[in-house]
Amino acid sequence: MRMRRFYVLALILLSVVAWGQQVKPDPAQVLKLAQATYEQGRLHEVPSLLANYLEAPKGQVGFTKEQQRDAHKLLTQTYIYLEEPDLADVHMIKLLKADPFFEINEAVDPAEFIALYKRFRTKPIFRLGAKFGGNITFPSITANYYVGANSTGKGQHAPGAGFQVGLVFERDLFQQTRFDKNWKQKLAVVGELLYFSRGFTYTNEELFVSDIDGSAIASQEGVVSQQWLDFNPLIQYRLKKGRVFEPFVTLGPGVSYKLNVSNQLKTSITPVGRSSNSVSGPDVGLDESYESFVFSVQAGGGVKLRIGSIFILADARYQYALTNTINPDKRSNREAVFDYGFQNNDIRQSNFTVNLGFLWPYFNPKKTSNFR
Repeated sequence: MRMRRFYVLALILLSVVAWGQQVKPDPAQVLKLAQATYEQGRLHEVPSLLANYLEAPKGQVGFTKEQQRDAHKLLTQTYIYLEEPDLADVHMIKLLKADPFFEINEAVDPAEFIALYKRFRTKPIFRLGAKFGGNITFPSITANYYVGANSTGKGQHAPGAGFQVGLVFERDLFQQTRFDKNWKQKLAVVGELLYFSRGFTYTNEELFVSDIDGSAIASQEGVVSQQWLDFNPLIQYRLKKGRVFEPFVTLGPGVSYKLNVSNQLKTSITPVGRSSNSVSGPDVGLDESYESFVFSVQAGGGVKLRIGSIFILADARYQYALTNTINPDKRSNREAVFDYGFQNNDIRQSNFTVNLGFLWPYFNPKKTSNFR
């Protein structure tokens, strides 16, 4: 009987010990203990305190991303003072991978840690993203052309709404760290490839006039729809350089490649003393009447706001046309001229755009030979 009780007690004790060995201390408490150990100067003990939590297998208790950052920062400082520069470099890299947006605090961090941090590439190599938004096209007539002589100058062009969507690429113009306290650090090159839907409306209340009394006997209306592929190589200047909030301005040229142009035309005719009739039909294709490439210059501004590991992007921009959209050698479209009495004027069309998008920064931290 006594022997049975002994075995039961031993089994209970073994179970308690085994359970106790499986329960690991809270990671936050371990990190605090390691920090206290570091501050007491017992530097050789710090790595062993953190190792089990930094190298914890998946499914076991380990550090969060924030705790990994703090642990690698502590280990970097530890190895600096233990005069083990290779291990200090290793943990600086791990720190920057755990938190690519990490920044030093020059008022608090040790000078040796700051000096080492400044030897590393900490900026994103590039930022890649997408954007979409709306635009308004403002057509401007540079020269009038017509079918009926009396309609010259009577046509009215009104702005039209459209949309755009595409890809965005950004890269700091000067990657060298020595520019960090120079205005050059705020410059970036931007490349955009965007699909644009643009358009405007056209009306002419005096397309033709009566030979009897000079009154208008024909009117015309049209809705011009255009699809373009825009490439915008821009320069961006950040008004405030930060890793959370960045207002900026942009300036640069634009190149638009024509994909498709059509005009939904309707011509109404009301001869004096007779009933009216109208001519309408499928959209008239005007691809050949438009230039394949149109050039512009644009300026604008916006903001980038970091949420987690991406930036939310919002901007507004005005695009000023430098060249005409109409091809002077192929201005006339037979269907538009003979069926509707329509002729293309020389037009420069500018745009105002508003966009919303995102940017994902790509980091690849490494030690460099440059000092900041």
